[in-house]
Amino acid sequence: MDAFTAKEHTCFYVGVLDQHLEMAADLLSDVLLHPRFDAGDIEREKAVVFQEMKMVDDTPDDLVHDLFAEKAWPGHPLGRPILGRREVVEKLDRETILGHFRGEYTPTRVTVAVAGNAEHDRVVEAFAGRFESFRGPALTHVEVAPVLRPGVHLISKPLEQVQVVMGFPGISEVSRSATRSIS
Repeated sequence: MDAFTAKEHTCFYVGVLDQHLEMAADLLSDVLLHPRFDAGDIEREKAVVFQEMKMVDDTPDDLVHDLFAEKAWPGHPLGRPILGRREVVEKLDRETILGHFRGEYTPTRVTVAVAGNAEHDRVVEAFAGRFESFRGPALTHVEVAPVLRPGVHLISKPLEQVQVVMGFPGISEVSRSATRSIS
């Protein structure tokens, strides 16, 4: 069992043998419906996040992606680092985290995906009963499309290597159009 956060989603996942599907559903539904957010656990996790921030700062191929996003989409959530900013993480407490969790992790924003030796009806049965009490409105957000700020952005760091990143928004749409017109 593990989890990860990306720019636009959080994923909680568990890998089990097919006969333990119900146990996986128990674990995942418990995480979602009954988070503890113990103050001690929060402080320990903040320390882990601070360590990860230091590792990103010391790893040019990780750092360049955060810097790219910050410069490419300034002022937009996509321009923020996944780990957050130290000054924001330092201020996080149980009430803030719980409020965010309850407003963001709601039924309309959760997708359950299962891959492997699982039958649809069994998956539905495994999760449906566990999520009967899952209620709550999602926080509303004003959605603003990211606007790319093109340019060359240089960040100097005393290293023996150089990392370069280029982004091309819309390239996947162009490739799909080209593929359709070729076939």
